[in-house]
Formats: sequence, C-alpha cells, structure tokens
Amino acid sequence: MLKRVDPPANPVLEELARESPTQRLDRLLHTSAAPLTGGLSPVALALAWADWAWHLAVSPGRQMDLAATATQLATDTCHTAVGLGESAAPAGDADDDPRFRHPAWAAWPFNALRSGFRNSEAFWRDAAYMPGMTAHHNEMTRFFAKQWLGLWAPANWPLTNPVVLQDAVEAGGAHQVRGAMNWLRDVTGQPDPDVLAEGFVVGAASAQHLRRDPLLPAELLPSDWPGDDLRVAYASYVDAFGRAVSAWSTTPLP
Repeated sequence: MLKRVDPPANPVLEELARESPTQRLDRLLHTSAAPLTGGLSPVALALAWADWAWHLAVSPGRQMDLAATATQLATDTCHTAVGLGESAAPAGDADDDPRFRHPAWAAWPFNALRSGFRNSEAFWRDAAYMPGMTAHHNEMTRFFAKQWLGLWAPANWPLTNPVVLQDAVEAGGAHQVRGAMNWLRDVTGQPDPDVLAEGFVVGAASAQHLRRDPLLPAELLPSDWPGDDLRVAYASYVDAFGRAVSAWSTTPLP
C-alpha cells in the first residue's frame, strides 16, 4: 500500500489564513500604497530624515563644519567655471563615474557642470552623517541623498550633456526623433511608430530641398536632378504619417 505524503506546510499561507479582518485591511492598504512609494515604508523614510535633522539642529559645531565644507566646494566650482583652475576630482578615464569619462566633459562649460555635481556629491557624503544617528538611518540618508543627486546629474539632461549634444548635431537630430517616437509608443500603447522615425527625417530633408527647388523646365535641369523623386518620397511619407495618426486617434487607450 502506498503511503500518503502530505506537502510541506507553507508558513506564509498559514499566516494569511490566521489573519483577522483588521489585519487584512492593513495589509491591503499597505499593498496599495507600495507602488506610490517604490515599495519603501514612508514611516521608515520619515524616521531616518527626522533622526538626521534633529541631530543636525542640536549640533552647531557640525553645522559650522558643513558650512566650511560647502564654502570650500563652492569656491572650487566657481574657480572651474571662470577658468581659474581645474577641479581636484579625477577626470577622463580616471573618473570613477563612467558618465563623465568622455573627453567632451573636459571642455567649458561642461567641466564646470561636472565639477559642481561632483562637489555636491562630496558635500552630501559628508553631510549625510550626523554623530548620534543610528547606523541604519545613516545608511538610508546617504543612499537617498545619492539617489536624489543622481536625478539632477548633468549627464541625465540633454542640454547639459555634451555627448548628447554632439550626437544630435552629427546625426541631425535623428536619434532624438527616434527617441520621441519610442516615448510616444510607450505612453500611448499605440501601433509601433518606428517606421515613421526615418521617414520623418527624410521628409524634413525633402521639404527643405523642395523649398529651394527652382521648378525649372525638365530640359534645363541636370539629368540627375532629384526633385521629382523627392516629391514622390515626401508624398509617400505624408500619406503614411496621416494614416498612422488616424490609427492612433481612433484606437482606444489601454
């Protein structure tokens, strides 16, 4: 006779089975709020911030130290901005942040932006620590200060990133157009518009050329004059673009 073997107990399921209606209410509320806070407890974040802020408020000596550090780093940034010196932070391939290793970051004004950001990082690495804080709150403060600073890094913004600006000039904005198309597809969930990315660039170039077309009789034009072909290509792009826009406007959002 075969012996029945019961599956191992699942402690998580057993705990859920034993929870009361009020516990279930709390669990569902916390689960609903998790996407809004990135899965982090807002209470834990508030406690870490309060631990840091209260210890800073009752430590005038520490405030003086941080003020002196801020003044020194701000002076270093200003000197870099006006060309009176270079930042002491490693640059180029020696930079420990791969976002700033491209040689273009050594040119003004991007070297000043890089210097200011790296000095801000240095300040908050120091400022995030307050004597008397718990080790866990200190780690949380350092981590979130770094994350918020990273959000404002000049490498993350097109107009303050020399590598992006250089690529935009060399590619004639084609990559930015493709990125805008990808963004449109992501936020709308509409049909894939990638087919229009290259057509947009070609259409813009065609329109620019056609505006300069002298519209001379065929016998006066060179044999390889592209005017007629460009008109056909431009008309094809306009038709494809119109059909895509019509599809997007009539397809319901998810």
